[in-house]
Amino acid sequence: MTFVVMGMGTAFNAVVNRRDPTSGLVLPVLKAAGIGLVTISLIFLATQLPTLQAILRTVPLDANQWLECAGLAALLPLVVEVGKLLRRRRHRRLAALPPEDAVAPARARTDHPVAP
Repeated sequence: MTFVVMGMGTAFNAVVNRRDPTSGLVLPVLKAAGIGLVTISLIFLATQLPTLQAILRTVPLDANQWLECAGLAALLPLVVEVGKLLRRRRHRRLAALPPEDAVAPARARTDHPVAP
């Protein structure tokens, strides 16, 4: 089960960490999810095919074990997304100045000496 949790966690992590600090779950997410699905399919085969079981020393998992693995693996992207959300809230951008105000002479600094 550790093999499955680590593999699924890595696949989930790849999806959510593809953008920072934006959420990895915003569009376009289908291509990243498809790549993650390929990874999870290979992990499934590694636990089901006798040849791969012998090479990787894995055993087949039942449906409850797969659900437990998916739940444990989902904790990683959950923590990453919550962390991103907190960082986005902490670093909200200030409203941009209108161009007229940004270049207004009143904003010019006058404490610098004038070059000759």
